[in-house]
Amino acid sequence: MATPQAHINPSMLRWARGRVGIDLQTAAKAAHVKPEQLERWEMGDGLPTFKQAQNVAHALHAPFGFSFCSSHQKPHRCCPSCARSVVLRLKNPAST
Repeated sequence: MATPQAHINPSMLRWARGRVGIDLQTAAKAAHVKPEQLERWEMGDGLPTFKQAQNVAHALHAPFGFSFCSSHQKPHRCCPSCARSVVLRLKNPAST
């Protein structure tokens, strides 16, 4: 059985890392992944597992749900829809 992947928004990873002002190597080390892997996720090339995505969110001092939002402009409005989207993906992962 394949490990479920977190369908994160790569631009939110880049935004979160920029918001805290840390470089790729520091963020990767804090998230316990290789810098090359984090860079691929930020570019939209591949997806982390849910555990990896949680580790990245923690390293970037961002709520885990923000990784799934479509925009950082109004995070207080995007989170409920993001939460719904995550639930739908978990219930029916084949549709993503």
